[in-house]
Amino acid sequence: MIYPNPAARGTDHPMPLIDQPWTRVRTPVQIPQEFTPADLQLLPLREFAELLRSNLNPLDQSRSARLAWNRLWETLRADAGLTDRAYDVLEDFLDSTEEALDGDELDDAQRKRATKFVRACQTSWQRLDREDDASPLGWAGKAGQFEPRARIVIAKLVTAIDHHRRTAHDATTVDRPRDDRRLWRAMRKVHLDPRDFPSQDLGDDSTPLEWAGKAGQFDDPRAAIVIAKLIAAIDHHRRAIHDATTDRTRDDGRLWQSMRTVGLDPRDYPGAPGYREPESS
Repeated sequence: MIYPNPAARGTDHPMPLIDQPWTRVRTPVQIPQEFTPADLQLLPLREFAELLRSNLNPLDQSRSARLAWNRLWETLRADAGLTDRAYDVLEDFLDSTEEALDGDELDDAQRKRATKFVRACQTSWQRLDREDDASPLGWAGKAGQFEPRARIVIAKLVTAIDHHRRTAHDATTVDRPRDDRRLWRAMRKVHLDPRDFPSQDLGDDSTPLEWAGKAGQFDDPRAAIVIAKLIAAIDHHRRAIHDATTDRTRDDGRLWQSMRTVGLDPRDYPGAPGYREPESS
């Protein structure tokens, strides 16, 4: 089971995929000489997780090992289903390891190894990023003109919210837990998941992203406000979905409305994914 909420792990919940995944792998799982995307999809989740854990970095620097490692990660990145599966596993690794680092049970050597493991997972996370940043927000014209780094961040967040909306309206592909995780994951992909920062008080427009420290520093104050609003909308959605009394329709609608609130709803821009022609009166 993949946990969208690390705090939900308790006696009534299954354990993480791999207990203490940051510990040294005594017998690394070798990358198969021949494999297809279907082969990786068919691996039981625990075996798939062990394969990834053993190969966050190349097992050695020989040419054959490096080629096999490159092929594995290129395959994971090229197939959307495998990308999601790998993200789920990495998220499980990160959640359990960061939870351990937040506690006081690790000795110095274990803490050093766990910290190194978190960095390896984060690097692998970025390796899987399939989004094209060549012209982020190009469809939004003047409304999308922000400093380059902010434009990439905003584009990723808007894309994640818009994808969530589109899949929710497609009865043939809808998988709400998977689509929710993909949405929430966008915050970690841009290094602005409130759960990764000591202070989770998201503040207001007068102090946008102050809680994120250096990660939330942008040269353009308007960009910081837009990013803060989108992050707050996604974070609120995550919190609401974990509340058994939530109104799903209301919470999804509030999330999707955030794009229009910041003036970047793709439905409002000709040429954007999901653009809708105005209805004639």
